[in-house]
Amino acid sequence: MTRMNVELYERRIDFLKLHNRGVKPSAIAKELEQKYNVFASSILRDWNERSVWLPVVMKMQEPETVAAMCRQENKQVKESAWSLFHNAENDTAKCGALRLILDVNDRELELAGYSRGTSRESEEDKRVFVRDVDFNELPEDDRQVLLDAETVFQKYTKVREVKPE
Repeated sequence: MTRMNVELYERRIDFLKLHNRGVKPSAIAKELEQKYNVFASSILRDWNERSVWLPVVMKMQEPETVAAMCRQENKQVKESAWSLFHNAENDTAKCGALRLILDVNDRELELAGYSRGTSRESEEDKRVFVRDVDFNELPEDDRQVLLDAETVFQKYTKVREVKPE
C-alpha cells in the first residue's frame, strides 16, 4: 500500500470505530478532518460511497468488529423506523415502519443463528422458539411501542372465529 492508501484505510477504520460507538457521521467528519487534514465534505462523500470500499475493509477486520458494525447499523435503522412510526400521520407509513423493524429483527436473528423460516425450509425448520417476557418488566417506552403497534395491527385485522376440525 502506498502512504496515501494506508492513511485512507486508517481514516476509514477510525470512521467505522466512531460510527460503531454511535457517533453521528457529521461529528465524525469534523473530528477526522483535523486529524487527517482532509475536508469534512470529502470524508462524508467517502462515507456515502462506502458500498464500494466497505467490503474490502471488512475482509481485513476481525469477525467481531464486523458483527458490531452490523449491530450498530441495525440499531440506527430501527431508531429511524421507530421515529417514523411515532411521527407518521398516516397508518400506511406506520405499518411500513413496523415492517422495517420486523425485517431488521429477522436479520439480527439470522445473524445470531436463528430463523423464523422461509418457504424454502422444511416444516421442521420453520419452528419458532418463543421466550416469554413479562410485559410489566419492559421499560415504559417499549411497553408503549407494543401498545401502539397492537392498536395499528388491530385496526387492519379482522377477527373471525375458527372452528376446530
